Amino acid sequence: MIGSPIKLSDTPVTYAAAPPMLGQHTDAVLREQLGLTQAQLDSLSSAGIISQLGPQEAKGKTPKIAVD
Repeated sequence: MIGSPIKLSDTPVTYAAAPPMLGQHTDAVLREQLGLTQAQLDSLSSAGIISQLGPQEAKGKTPKIAVD
């Protein structure tokens, strides 16, 4: 885990949890904020536009990032 660049002498930084994995919340954001259906998410995933990783799938995995 990367530490905070901010150093406070009287208030040390504490971490409650690790940051989310890349793509871990993609489904929830697209579903809740944009109203996409599961079929639409599956279509985007099969086209390689999004990566659908839930907490269990993301655990211990390093996502592959395509760079063109």
